[in-house]
Amino acid sequence: MENNDRVTEAKWGLGPGPIVFTGSPASCQGYVELINNSAVDVEPEALAITGLEPGSGHGRLPTAARVSARLGPHQRLRVPIEVTLDPATPSGSYTGWLSCGSQREDVVVKVLENWDLRIVPQTVAIKASANETVALQIFITNLGNIEFTLPSPVSLYLEHDLEIGRHLSAALKAAGTEGFEKFLDRFVRELASGAVGAATVKFKPEGAGLHVGETKPVELQIHLPEDLQDNRVYRGTIKLRNARLVLEVESIVRPKAASRRQK
Repeated sequence: MENNDRVTEAKWGLGPGPIVFTGSPASCQGYVELINNSAVDVEPEALAITGLEPGSGHGRLPTAARVSARLGPHQRLRVPIEVTLDPATPSGSYTGWLSCGSQREDVVVKVLENWDLRIVPQTVAIKASANETVALQIFITNLGNIEFTLPSPVSLYLEHDLEIGRHLSAALKAAGTEGFEKFLDRFVRELASGAVGAATVKFKPEGAGLHVGETKPVELQIHLPEDLQDNRVYRGTIKLRNARLVLEVESIVRPKAASRRQK
């Protein structure tokens, strides 16, 4: 009985390499030339990948590539080809061979950086006064393929929650009949009257790293601006790579210090 590899090789083969795959987990794509050496139709489905050397870190490297094509007799066809990656496969270039029977062609798998952070909870709400510092805890999970480092202190710009409509109504009422320029001027002044400075957010432990697959509790120290207006709700968004954390701040009146009796 003929060897299956020799039968496959006799029916069809590969064009010259290198065959390059590029992408981020969970897959990389590329193109390969298939050659039908027979007088009948062939439908290749998978090709073996060998010789890929694992890098440092997590992730299993692919051992096969998927291809879907139908080649007529003696047809040459360039078709898409794909490999599935472990989500934790580190970024970098991996070299090996794509095999068809005894034929081997050079293959390069270029894995790109993939940021996939998850924040729990995604929205936090606090009640605080102007110029106050508030601490709260969140959890960050790194599901990407590259280590994430907590950033240095960042500025968080706060906006009135659902206040645009109020400013628009006030501007229309005051200057809506006086022309576009006066209305726009009043609208801008309305917006400016409600603007506040930025809050400062510190991440603790500062500069700590999250390894691939790791979940870590993170403390946020949020120092609110001194010009918050009492009894207003503000909203701001912190962006960490692909993830976002929404902060809602309800500004409350700061309790007055008890007066001391004079002796």
